[in-house]
Amino acid sequence: MPGDDGRGDTKGWDRASIALKSRKPYRPDVNPEDLLLPNEAGKLRTLWLCSACALGVTILYVFVPLFLAAVFVHLGGWFKVAVLSGSFVGLTVVLFVFSVHETRQFRRLANEP
Repeated sequence: MPGDDGRGDTKGWDRASIALKSRKPYRPDVNPEDLLLPNEAGKLRTLWLCSACALGVTILYVFVPLFLAAVFVHLGGWFKVAVLSGSFVGLTVVLFVFSVHETRQFRRLANEP
């Protein structure tokens, strides 16, 4: 009932732990190691991840429009292969350079060697 002391209640806002304010404050278990930046992936793994992303971007943003253009305009087979492979290699290089640059900036900002 409202106004009761809350003893014996196990549910609701009128239970004893709330009425007597017996709960201890929450303190997360965080140590200094949790605040460090994770180790970088390494150059080879970064290159692999960038090439996987470049493949997806090439398929989605280059292959699909090129396919739709090929429906209306005759494009040679070598032209399509050259555009797709060139965009794949170019996107891989751009993503890799951007990733390495970002990692260097994060390391510099974190004051880690």
